[in-house]
Amino acid sequence: MIETVCPLCDRPRPPGAKQCLCNYTFEYGKLPATPRAGAPATGPARGLLMAIALIAAVAAGAWFNGSVARADRPRPEVGFLMIAAGIFSLGGALFAWRFFMSRRKARFFALFLGQTGTRFFYAILGGAFTGAGAALAFL
Repeated sequence: MIETVCPLCDRPRPPGAKQCLCNYTFEYGKLPATPRAGAPATGPARGLLMAIALIAAVAAGAWFNGSVARADRPRPEVGFLMIAAGIFSLGGALFAWRFFMSRRKARFFALFLGQTGTRFFYAILGGAFTGAGAALAFL
């Protein structure tokens, strides 16, 4: 049982505090874990992000496939760089990396789309980059 009110002064327990303002020490057990904002996607959200990224990768690969066939000189190194950028973007979207989501451009998208919308945007962008890079590198 977790004490939510101090038995000495009847003040509510401050969030995450082990002691009250009157110096009463709350129970010595562990506090329940509170999820942090921007936590990695779990369960259906992770599956949905992966599905969106896969659809974007297939669509970008199919779209770039026609332009690669007509190219005079293929550039596979550009494709490998795009694959790396796409995987990085997917990782930032799936795992909600703080350094990734706190960048100026990500904050700009978060202003309009919200945190979850920004993660979906970067999942789509990462899937598109990965698919386009695979089409340029391997076809």
